[in-house]
Amino acid sequence: MGLGTHQFRAFELDGLAKELDPDPGWVIVCMIAVGRAAGAPPEGRTRQSVARLRSAPWSSAEEPPDLAH
Repeated sequence: MGLGTHQFRAFELDGLAKELDPDPGWVIVCMIAVGRAAGAPPEGRTRQSVARLRSAPWSSAEEPPDLAH
């Protein structure tokens, strides 16, 4: 779809919580903007692979961490 996301925390929490009225036990902790970028990413910007992002810092990106022990 060509969409991008950006998580942010700078918003008026009390007003938003009043407007959305989350169920008891639920709290608003961040917001995510979804849309198309206004321009291209900065030159030289690199992205990590999904495998790398999902792996633990002490494991390799190719192998998921062993959670059996």
